[in-house]
Amino acid sequence: MKKWICLLPLVSLLTACGGEPSNSDIKGALAKTLAAQMNIYSTADQMTGGDTNLSEIAEKIQSNLSVSKAGSCVKADTEGKRFECPISYEIGEYEINGMKVPANTGSTTIVLVRTDSGWAAY
Repeated sequence: MKKWICLLPLVSLLTACGGEPSNSDIKGALAKTLAAQMNIYSTADQMTGGDTNLSEIAEKIQSNLSVSKAGSCVKADTEGKRFECPISYEIGEYEINGMKVPANTGSTTIVLVRTDSGWAAY
């Protein structure tokens, strides 16, 4: 048991120093990106209102989002901060400011960059 406890910080350190993003990291970054896009659309269209803030939109999307890697992520830089990851995703139907957003599925390659505050999608 003692050896296992000693290895845990090493695993965390290796992940922090250049490990590829997990499904959870990808899901969070994708939800934030989709929320930003939805927020731009909802504030540009007066019919949808604008009373839902960005974090609420991200939470709604993330609760309806399923993401899985469709292969290994590829390091896109020499520092291990940028990865290109093939993913499959499924977004269930949700509603924002009275506007229904239909369900959607697909696959794509997402570029993730490690920042001081976590992963960001580009």
